[in-house]
Amino acid sequence: MYEVVFASKRVGKSLAHLPSKQREQIVSDIEKKLRNLNPLTRGIKPIKSLGVQRLRCGDFRVIFKIEGNRIVVRGIVNRKDVPY
Repeated sequence: MYEVVFASKRVGKSLAHLPSKQREQIVSDIEKKLRNLNPLTRGIKPIKSLGVQRLRCGDFRVIFKIEGNRIVVRGIVNRKDVPY
């Protein structure tokens, strides 16, 4: 089981500024999928050029990196704003 942490206050603020429906969906997906991460978890893909992974949460992407037993969330971005 992994511990989920935010890389900076900016990531937490970007989550707080989202509409409540999307915020609840993202938090729920983080709890369900990232805390019990395994190779068969759906919606997670690597971004090899950046050395991170992404989790698909509706129209949003959670960008994260696994560091030991911690998952560091580096960003939460809208799908339309991401080139990958």
